[in-house]
Amino acid sequence: MISSPVYDTNTRTTLPGSIQCTTAMFPGIPFLAAVDRIAAKIEERPELAMDWVQLCPQSYGVVDEGLITSLKHQYPRTKFQLHSNVRLCCGKTPVHGSSQGEWVHEYLDTFERLTLRSGCGIYSLHSGYADEMSLPEMFENVRQWNKQYDIIIAVEGLYPERRRQALISTWAEYEALLHADIPYAIDLSHLHIVATTERKRPLQLVRDLLRSPHCREIHLSANNGRVDAHQPWSDSNREWWWEVINARHSECVVFCEENLQTRRNHLGRHI
Repeated sequence: MISSPVYDTNTRTTLPGSIQCTTAMFPGIPFLAAVDRIAAKIEERPELAMDWVQLCPQSYGVVDEGLITSLKHQYPRTKFQLHSNVRLCCGKTPVHGSSQGEWVHEYLDTFERLTLRSGCGIYSLHSGYADEMSLPEMFENVRQWNKQYDIIIAVEGLYPERRRQALISTWAEYEALLHADIPYAIDLSHLHIVATTERKRPLQLVRDLLRSPHCREIHLSANNGRVDAHQPWSDSNREWWWEVINARHSECVVFCEENLQTRRNHLGRHI
């Protein structure tokens, strides 16, 4: 795995407004330990906050009511948001926007219950794959979920993959997302991979995606345009999308997904 650059306060770009944290910042360790590290990190990083903390699949362990209770007891002012295929007691099969079947509703029922218990009203998941359904079918799938559940279910766009064709992985598909009338999340590091692959940086499209009221969250990290490495960003590694990020919708939550974990995790693996 690509290691993260050392954080340097002299070269750091500060984004106006608070950037919320995710457990992806400290991957490979239990959720509680990751949140404890987040609490310590925001003392060093004034642009970071933990009014919201996103619980990500990079963390070790299962998300259940016991974990949510422990997190809320220790951090009562924080809203904890579940993201993507975090592991649940009902199983480990990833749920995507393109997933279908009775088992999907079992997962979404659990995500809804835990989301409401955590003090948050939104859950975001990845878009999925073209071998499961078409792009319009996936949009309709997410649209129906948002009618059936008492939480917002937002879909996150992806990027080109070699082994499997991801949905929302081209600029044309991101344009379609803009007009799909469903809640969504934009990962700007994913867009960098799309831009590198297609050799285009359509700033107006990105601006429109971020300022839409359907854009519920933005994920921040850097990469080399080929691998979603979750590297930190700085003025020395200034991303092309910085000039439009302030166009974002006022109710959109911005999350940091930088990998700040440099030591061995609890399993003794380098991460």
